[in-house]
Amino acid sequence: MDHVADIIDSTHGILEEMADLIAGTRATITKTYQAGVTFIGNCAQSILNAAGSFAQNIANIVGAVCGAILQAGFIGATTDTINSALGAMEDHAQNSTEIKQRATRLRIPDPIPASATEPGNWQVVPK
Repeated sequence: MDHVADIIDSTHGILEEMADLIAGTRATITKTYQAGVTFIGNCAQSILNAAGSFAQNIANIVGAVCGAILQAGFIGATTDTINSALGAMEDHAQNSTEIKQRATRLRIPDPIPASATEPGNWQVVPK
């Protein structure tokens, strides 16, 4: 029974480590979405600021939007967002690799000896 108890303890520890890695992956995904949402919000705010009011004529709005995109550092913001996403993908890949490595440490209990399964080998021990 000690062998089985050791395996259960080991498995518990490994599964806890794997759960921590999965939580880390969730955090990485959340950070990536946050970076994307921030990027979209910053671009939208720049467009609204440049457009002034919707009472302007269409030509002014189109010109303002194009100007805002260029003035807002669209290229730099896009590059930063893509770099952030690439970093997050790398973090996710590392976590996935570590999860796989933890899984290889899981052990299976040894089979029960055949003699333990034969009914004639079981006898009540008097107290």
